[in-house]
Amino acid sequence: MHTQFLQAIKWNTINVFLYKFLLQTHQACLFYAVSKELFGTSGTIFSSIYLLISLTNFGFDYSLFSFYHEYSSSQTRFKSLVKQYALRAMVTLLVVACISIVGVFGAEIKIVDFFLRSVPRALLPFLACIFITESLKKSLEVLAQLSFLNKSITILEIGTIVTYLTVVWSSYLIRGSIDLYSIFIPMALTSAFELVLLVKRLYLYYLTLPTCEVSEEQNDTLLFSGSTSDSPTSSSSGLTRGSSIKSSYILTNQAINYVNQVAKAFFSPNFLILFLAYHLGMVRAGYIKLFTDIVILLYMLLNRSVGIPSGALLSKLPRGTLLDQLAIKTTFLKITNAYIQFLYALAATITAAIAPCILKSSCFQPIITTNVLLFIFAAFVEYVVITYEKLYITQHASKYLAMINSVSMLCLGVALYHSTTLPSSLILIPIIVIRFVTVGIIAFVAHRKWFLFPDLKIHFKTLLISLAASSVCLSWHYLL
Repeated sequence: MHTQFLQAIKWNTINVFLYKFLLQTHQACLFYAVSKELFGTSGTIFSSIYLLISLTNFGFDYSLFSFYHEYSSSQTRFKSLVKQYALRAMVTLLVVACISIVGVFGAEIKIVDFFLRSVPRALLPFLACIFITESLKKSLEVLAQLSFLNKSITILEIGTIVTYLTVVWSSYLIRGSIDLYSIFIPMALTSAFELVLLVKRLYLYYLTLPTCEVSEEQNDTLLFSGSTSDSPTSSSSGLTRGSSIKSSYILTNQAINYVNQVAKAFFSPNFLILFLAYHLGMVRAGYIKLFTDIVILLYMLLNRSVGIPSGALLSKLPRGTLLDQLAIKTTFLKITNAYIQFLYALAATITAAIAPCILKSSCFQPIITTNVLLFIFAAFVEYVVITYEKLYITQHASKYLAMINSVSMLCLGVALYHSTTLPSSLILIPIIVIRFVTVGIIAFVAHRKWFLFPDLKIHFKTLLISLAASSVCLSWHYLL
C-alpha cells in the first residue's frame, strides 16, 4: 500500500508539472498575443468556472474519501456509485438551469452584471458545457485517484492538454488572432472527450474488483474504535457489519463535508482571482494572475501529490483496533513532518525567486505588487492545511472541521461586506488573517483529539537545501 502511495506521488508530480508547464507556456504566449483585458477576462472566467465547481459539489468528493474502503470491496458495492454519480450529474444540470434563470432575470445584480458585461452571450452555452464536463470529470478523477490509477490519469490529462493547445494555436496561425471563442470552444470539446475516456478507464478498474461481497471478518476492518458519535460502528451511523452504507448516512456526511468544501473554495486561489478581478478590474487581475500562476501550480501540485494520495492511504488503513489507530497516527505524522520541511524549503525558494523580480519591476503598480505578495502568502496558508483536512475526513471527524469552517465563513462574510472600505492594496489581508487563525484551530483540535503534534523545527538538511536554492535564485537575479 505504501508503494502505491509513493507511486501516486510520483505520477501526480509528473502530471502536474508537465500539465502546468504546458499551460504556463500557453498563458505566457497568450499574454503577449491578446489584449491585457482579454487575458484578464479569460483567466477570470476559468477561475469562476472552477470556483463554481467547488461550490456546487455539495460534499460529494469529500464523501468518497470517507467511504472508498467500502465501495472498493467488491463490484457490487462499486456499482452503487453509479446511482450517486447519476444524481451528481442531475444536480449539475439543475445548477446550470438555476444559473441560466438568474442570468435572465437577475441582470441587475452587481456580480451578474459584472459577468454579462465581460462575456459574450453566444459563448455562455459553451461555458455551461465546460462547467458540466469539468464538474463530472473532477468527481471521477477523485475516484480514480483513490483507486491509485494515477498513471492512467497522467497519460489522459497530458494528452488532452496537448490536443487543446494544438487546436488553439493552430486556429491562431490560420486566423491570425485569438478571441474568447477560440479559447473556450476547444476546451468544451476536449473536456467532453476526456470525460468519456475517464469513464472507460474506471470501468476497466471495476472489472478487476472481486465479484462477491467481503466476508464478515474482512468487514471488521471497516469498524472504528471508540464509541463517539462520529464512529459508524453503530447501526444508527449507517455502517453495520456486513451491510452496505445507508443513504441517509451518506447524505449526512456529504452535507457536513459540503461546509468544508465551501470554506476551502472561498479561500482558494480561484476565489482570490475572482475577488481581485471584481475589485481591481480585469486588466490588473490579468497581471496578477500571470505572476501568481506559479502559486496556483504549487496549489495543484501539493493537493494532488500530497493531499489526495494521503487521503487515499489513510482511507485504506484499517481502524478497528488501538494498533490500527497508532498506525494511522504514525502514518499521518510521517507524511506531515516531511511535508512541513518541504514547505519551509519551498517558502524560502519562492521568496528568493519571485520577490526581487516583483520589487524591482517598474511596470507594476504598487497595488499589483502588494496583491501579488499577499496572494502568495495566502496560498501558503492554504498549503499548510492539506494533510489535516484529509485526516479529519478519512477518520469520520468531518463535523469538527465543519464547525471550525462555519465560524471562519461567518467571519469571512463580515470581512467581504466591509472590503470596499479597505485600500485596494490591502483587501486580501482580512482573508489571510481569518484563514491563518482557522488553520491554527484545525491543528490544535487535531492535537487534542488524536494527540498529534508535528515536528515544526527546521531540520539542518532543510536549511542547507533552502540556502542553496535561494542562493541560486538570488544569483540568477543578480546576473540579470
